[in-house]
Amino acid sequence: DLVQATIANRPSLTANCYGGTGWCLTWTTAGDKKMQSAANIGSAVSQPFTYSAVGERTGSTTSYSDIFDTISSTQMGFANATNTAFILAGSLVTKSGVNDNAPHAIQGLFSGASSVIYADGSSSTVNAGTGTATGALCLGTCANGLDGLSSEWIFWSADKSSSFSALNSNQHAYWGF
Repeated sequence: DLVQATIANRPSLTANCYGGTGWCLTWTTAGDKKMQSAANIGSAVSQPFTYSAVGERTGSTTSYSDIFDTISSTQMGFANATNTAFILAGSLVTKSGVNDNAPHAIQGLFSGASSVIYADGSSSTVNAGTGTATGALCLGTCANGLDGLSSEWIFWSADKSSSFSALNSNQHAYWGF
């Protein structure tokens, strides 16, 4: 469970996200907007592990914007260039063509030189590094603040890349983009 005890530091809950149905969190980089797990994830989770999330960057398009991270040790989100996503586990890797001001289904497999960044049905094998997932799971400004929307955050301590196409299709269908 993710928590934030300080009401002023919570993101806004928004209805009908991404032009479809459902609820999401709306983030701004102003203040210390974040949600994080009440406890650390336990001992470091070694690779392979997988992140999946839905997100849209609506501002700060030339700054790193995390959708999901583990207190800076591993990160997934939008890079410091417009229309670009990234994953990081010691080595930063990017994927262009992930347009700002539009929703995206993004998955990241963290598995050293066999890592994969998958966005909206397009897959790239990359080397994201060999870092472990440590500390608290976090959304918001834990490492790099997100100006935008995010929802459906999933962390698996396993390689779920064989499910990326199905995850992508389901996320697009559910959220209506």
